[in-house]
Parts: sequence; C-alpha cells; structure tokens
Amino acid sequence: MRRLTLDSITEILAAEGRIELRRFGVLEAPVRKGRTGRDPRTGEKVVVPEKRRVAFKPGKLMEAPAAKKRRARRHRDGCERGCPSGAFSMCACAAAALLSSGLA
Repeated sequence: MRRLTLDSITEILAAEGRIELRRFGVLEAPVRKGRTGRDPRTGEKVVVPEKRRVAFKPGKLMEAPAAKKRRARRHRDGCERGCPSGAFSMCACAAAALLSSGLA
C-alpha cells in the first residue's frame, strides 16, 4: 500500500511538478536551469544539465506539532511550563528561579 502511494506521488510530481496533500503539505519539483559549473579538483568547466529537485513545504497538520516541540525545547525538565527531559541548556523559568533564590 505504501509503495503504491509513493509511486502515485512520484508519477504526479513527474507529470505536473506539484502535488498538494491538504493539511499535510505541498511537494513541488521545480525545474532547475542548466548551467556551467566548475570541477573543484581540476578547475575545468563542466556543463550541468537541467534537473528537477523535490521540495516539501509542511502544511498546518505538520506545522503545529513542530512549533509546539520548538517551544517546549526552551524549558528544562520539571519546569512548570512542561520542559522536556534531556534539555541541554537552562530554560528561562529555571534561570529566573535560580536568580530569585540568590544562588546565582
């Protein structure tokens, strides 16, 4: 089933260059123009042909959990704002508590 879905998405991208999955996101495959590049080892000029590059822009369904996760990372474990465990730096809540306790 997954293979069939991925094959269908690939076919639509190849034919139309864009597919929109409501609330999930948009997959686009714009054509990048051909250009003249340079081989970094030898320095000689190389012709780079035009090609398609797939890009994904998340929709609302994908954007909300990612934004919530970014906000949660700002706080430490045990913080009243729900800091995740394993945070590497001190959150603003912990810093304020430390300053108010006179330990800093």
